[in-house]
Amino acid sequence: MRSILEVINGVTGVSGSFVCGKQGELLAADVGAGIDEATLSMVARSATLTMSGIRSVRRRWVQSLDLDYAGGRLVIRNLRVGCLCILCARRMSVPLLNLTVDVAARKLSDILRSRVKPAARPAGVDGGPSAEPEESDREESSAGGAAY
Repeated sequence: MRSILEVINGVTGVSGSFVCGKQGELLAADVGAGIDEATLSMVARSATLTMSGIRSVRRRWVQSLDLDYAGGRLVIRNLRVGCLCILCARRMSVPLLNLTVDVAARKLSDILRSRVKPAARPAGVDGGPSAEPEESDREESSAGGAAY
């Protein structure tokens, strides 16, 4: 992930970037000095909560957010399994940035998806193990019946 962030940071006007997971955890960062991990973690958590909140209100995925501040700009790209956050200059051309970010976002999404383990299926659903105990799992009770 770090090498992908380095490519994004190579775009003129970008001062740093970081990736956060679906729960807002900071996964990777390449930002300049002066920004500590606690601050990045707070921004990462806020970014994922904001994306989630907008999705629940609009009832569809939000592709990106562009937040403009006095000291710069924060572009947040939804990866569906997390977020890519990019710190850049206020006058940064977002369409120019997107030329690099579109490719990077796909690669980051693939990396994050490969880290997510499939959810365990309930017993007896879609070919999962049956809810009924196997014959070998049963014990005979003293009355001669099967105890489970």
